[in-house]
Amino acid sequence: KVELEQLLQEWMVNMKKHSQATVVSVSFERTGKDLQIFYTDNGIGFPEPIPYGHGLKNTGNRMEKLGGTINFANGSPKGARIHLTLPTV
Repeated sequence: KVELEQLLQEWMVNMKKHSQATVVSVSFERTGKDLQIFYTDNGIGFPEPIPYGHGLKNTGNRMEKLGGTINFANGSPKGARIHLTLPTV
C-alpha cells in the first residue's frame, strides 16, 4: 500500500511540474488476481522516444519490486497514458 501511495503521489507531482495537463484521470480495475491502474491526462505527453530518466526508472523499479508491470505511452491526440498491473493477494 505504501509503495503504491508513493507512486501515485509521484505521478501527481510530476503531472503538475511537467505535463501542462488540465484534466487527469486515474482509474482502478480488478481483473482476476490483478489490480489494473490506468492514468491518463490531456497534457503535452512524453517526448519521443520516451526518456527513461531517474523518475521513470524509479517507477519501473518500484513495480518490479512489487511484481507488477508498467507501460508508458502517449495519448491520442495528446497527453500521457500509464498502465500499471499489480498482483493482489
